[in-house]
Amino acid sequence: DGIVNYYKSDNKLTLVNSTLKKNFGPYEVYNMSGRIIQKGNARQEIILKQALPKGTYIIKYQNTSQKFMN
Repeated sequence: DGIVNYYKSDNKLTLVNSTLKKNFGPYEVYNMSGRIIQKGNARQEIILKQALPKGTYIIKYQNTSQKFMN
């Protein structure tokens, strides 16, 4: 599958994977309270519309969920 990297300085998520064909597609970003922070459709990069407070978040895409930390 893929690995999601969060870049705080750019406020973005990127998908790194072994197959170049795979994209995020439809996605949702949640905080640990279950509130949706952002959703949309993306290829390999998601620019977050707001600065994330320090904490742990979950991104769901392609029937996959991954945690990332800010």
